[in-house]
Amino acid sequence: MRHLLSVPLTLAAMTLFAFPAESAFATGAGAHAAITITSNAGFSACSCVTSGNGTAASPFVIGPWSINAPSGGTSGWSVKIDNSKGKITDYFNIFGISSNYNNTNSTDPTIWLVDVSTATSITGTNANPTTGNNLGIGIELDNSSNISIDGVDYNKGNGTGIFINGSTNVSINNSKLKATCTLCSPHVGDGVYAVNSANLSIGTGADCPSSGPCNDLTYDDGFGIWLADTQNVRPAGRPAPHQRRP
Repeated sequence: MRHLLSVPLTLAAMTLFAFPAESAFATGAGAHAAITITSNAGFSACSCVTSGNGTAASPFVIGPWSINAPSGGTSGWSVKIDNSKGKITDYFNIFGISSNYNNTNSTDPTIWLVDVSTATSITGTNANPTTGNNLGIGIELDNSSNISIDGVDYNKGNGTGIFINGSTNVSINNSKLKATCTLCSPHVGDGVYAVNSANLSIGTGADCPSSGPCNDLTYDDGFGIWLADTQNVRPAGRPAPHQRRP
């Protein structure tokens, strides 16, 4: 009698699914809902990563995306990466986030990093800008480090262009940060406002123009750069500014 080979179903299923699936990336350049990531799992759950594998050599890339409403519908953020619970160890960069809505709340960040210490860039290009008009804070960094900001463009802002809070090793280059408020309350109308921070490089990048300013901080009211309890700051073409206290 000829015997038939019998393979248990569970074994067949194990064999079938033993091969790793290819990573699926979002297409990018289209519309996306506001993004909030609080753990490594969030990079796959958000359907917002367009390339990378989360390593230092190949960080996840979030963007380019058009965000048409903030996280709360009428207020909130476009992108928030919150590592306050220490669940994010993957590397990532943010690129080409166009925030196409108005937000009159001057304390709402558009892009918000919390307790991020991995090397991270927030960038934009002419083709894929990181930009927005009539928003609150452009970018807020809370207790974060090793952040490079290059080529972002926030106009007609209702709040601070870039707010650096308790953060270190931050660079800002080739960016436009302008507000339309008049008689702004401190420090709502500042281009860059840093408090309890250190090791900032503002307009010192190798890709800065050889003539003319690297960053456009011409505000209707407020200061271009205000530093409170902040040290080791290098703006381009001049010595570190005096620290000023509110």
